[in-house]
Parts: sequence; C-alpha cells; structure tokens
Amino acid sequence: AEGSGDARESFARLYLPVVEAYLGARWRNTLLRSDVDDAVQDVFLDLIKPDGALGRAQRDHGPGGFRPFLYGVARTVALRHEERAGRRVRRETRVSHAPDLAANDGNPSEAFEAAWARAVMRAARAHHVQLAERNGEQSRKNVELLRLRFQENLPIREIAGRWGADPAAVHRQYRRARREFAESLFVTVEQHVDGTPADVKRECERLLQLLR
Repeated sequence: AEGSGDARESFARLYLPVVEAYLGARWRNTLLRSDVDDAVQDVFLDLIKPDGALGRAQRDHGPGGFRPFLYGVARTVALRHEERAGRRVRRETRVSHAPDLAANDGNPSEAFEAAWARAVMRAARAHHVQLAERNGEQSRKNVELLRLRFQENLPIREIAGRWGADPAAVHRQYRRARREFAESLFVTVEQHVDGTPADVKRECERLLQLLR
C-alpha cells in the first residue's frame, strides 16, 4: 500500500492466481469470459492505487483475515464489469434485460477458496525452503523428501530405495519434515488471520482439507 516495488511484486505473485481463478470460474461460458485479464488488472489497480482499497484496509477482519477482504474487492470489480457489459448488451440489442453475465456465485466462491489454499501453500513451501537453506543439509533433504512424497507421489519405501536408506529411518525423517512444514504453514497463515493461535490452527486445517 505504501508503494514498495518489491512488496507489490510479491503481493501480485501471491494473490494474482487467486483472483484469476475466481473471475475465470465466475465468467466461464459467459459473454465476459474474454474479459478476465482486464478485470484482474482492475482488481489490482483498485487495491494498490493511491488511496486504493489496500491502503484503507484494516487488519482486524476477524478470523477470516485478509481472505474475505480480497474476495470482496474481486467481487466488486466483477459486478462493475457485469453492470457495464449489461448496459452495452441492452443498448446494442434494444432489450430491457441482458442475459446472465455471471455464473452462480457458489462455484466461483469455491474456485476462490481452492486457489487461496494453493496460494497459501506455495507461500508456506517458500518459507520452508528458506528456513532449510539456513538450517543446513538435513533440512534441505527434508524439503526434498516432502517434494518426492507429495509432488511425485512416491511412497516412503521407494524414496528410501532411491536414497539407499533404511525405510524406518526415512519414515522418522518424514515425520520431522512434516512437523517443519506445519510450522512454516502456521507462520504463513498467521500473517493472513487475525486471531488466536487456535484460530490460526483451525485455518491451517481448513486449508489442508480444501486441498485433499
């Protein structure tokens, strides 16, 4: 909100996929499906322009934190595009009612939530990797273990075979790696949720559930 170039770049990198997913789902199979890119730009313009929404945002959003605030800005921009498109359709076709320009809001809401969960997980992984780089070889190996387990979907026994390690030892390492990632996820979610540690923990569990 104060105009830092690096901060704005990080902000856009984290949240742009969330807004794209929401608008893409909202306007799927509608007249506005080709307007998604323009509307995404409008959302971020509304957020970071001087006296924009981000500068006026308050940290006290309750347990939902920044997520409902971002959703509200994206939905407001979507409604603005739909109203403008509706006027254009009515003018060009000379009918009193424009066709539906948005999908049912339930599906776009789900798309927003799923994209939000993925964005927070990416940020948590980045935090985990950053810590591992500082903490040494064993921590870096824990990051790789989680990558093999979750991104390549390899069972622990196969990972142990690749590494020439005892499967029982790799299982113990896997538990440590998961605890490390859980800590990174907690720190990341804590930045988005205003509430008690119990609130943050519940949000972590909700995000993990969304991605299952």
